[in-house]
Amino acid sequence: MDEVGVVEKAKAGDSGAFAALVAVYRRRAYGYFMARLKDADAAEDLCQEAFLRSFINLKGLRQNDRFGPWFFAVCRNCLRQGIAGFSKREKAETVLDEELVDAGSAAAGLRAAAGLRAASELRDWEGFAILARTALGLLPYELRSLVVLRHECGLSYSQVAAAAGIGIDLVKSRLFRARERLREIRADLEAGILVEPERDAHLKEAIMERIEMVKQSAWFLEMLALRDQCELAKAAEENASFSERILSELAALEGGRAYIERCGARLGFMEFVEACTYADRFTEMRLIERLEVFNPELAEKCKASMFVFEDFIFFDPSATARLMERADKHVLALALATSDKLVLDHFTAVLPEPEASALRSQVAQARGNSKEAELARSAMVELARSMDIADEIRVVRPGEGGEGQLYITAQA
Repeated sequence: MDEVGVVEKAKAGDSGAFAALVAVYRRRAYGYFMARLKDADAAEDLCQEAFLRSFINLKGLRQNDRFGPWFFAVCRNCLRQGIAGFSKREKAETVLDEELVDAGSAAAGLRAAAGLRAASELRDWEGFAILARTALGLLPYELRSLVVLRHECGLSYSQVAAAAGIGIDLVKSRLFRARERLREIRADLEAGILVEPERDAHLKEAIMERIEMVKQSAWFLEMLALRDQCELAKAAEENASFSERILSELAALEGGRAYIERCGARLGFMEFVEACTYADRFTEMRLIERLEVFNPELAEKCKASMFVFEDFIFFDPSATARLMERADKHVLALALATSDKLVLDHFTAVLPEPEASALRSQVAQARGNSKEAELARSAMVELARSMDIADEIRVVRPGEGGEGQLYITAQA
């Protein structure tokens, strides 16, 4: 498969192209979640959420040949945020904190939950290319970060040493140990099934069903008048059925009656948010602006659901650098201290090594209770929103031009 070409078509909203990506990555994504949660239903829920978020935000992928690493960054965000709302969220965050999960116990969990499968069947999954990211996620952080710098970022040994703040000999030693460990982890993962055939078939169908629903909901949302959009937002918040007026407006649109039947004349709040996010930028901004006037609490709830702190990994380097210029360094450090290391790595990647080391030191020393940390994260999100409004950065939504999900616009 020409993945670069397929990704380009998927960016344009081609469901068939995205289905091809689902075919390649769904087992791998399911294995990623299963290895950490050891709960088949929870792994399936988060797998669906990861693909849905990827489809909605695919326009933000700057390099089409980097879909795999980008997609697994989305998976990691889904896991950390507990999007599906399952009861094991706290357990997952504890397991993932530093050393993640032991590869042996992960493989044992996979086998116990899903049975055994012949390793030869994994050949259809493109061998190591399919398992590599899952295995990488099971490495201790100190090893995983070096592998990413060397093999994903393409840095030389000396550049990796400078970025990590350690000697080049230690870099080579740790990379050798990481490669040996990856081989062991891969062998463990190949020994266990990642998804049963029946669940796999259901997973593919469920992913594409949700994607088509988001596309339809976004289109109908764009077609409705602004007052109807606001009414729909309120109904979604209350988990209420569509009003008679909304039903009449939808029924008058092409395919409207079939859509009403498909969604059961009701949208859950996150279903509404997903549709709003996938809709054109004008629809989203106008709706939020109207809600801010007439229902500010609902407007804040929508905005909070559309963008969270972990989504900063979708900023391109110039947007990240501009954000850091404006941010209070203490607030940033406090926010990063309670976030995934993936987010910290994203921020430090745009800094010269002395400044990156200083930021890592600030984050390590940051102290505060959970409430203060949450306020810090919210403050950073609000800063990003204010910069978007001021056209210092711009969020590119599906259907618009531009390569990055966020990038700096030229100021007059």
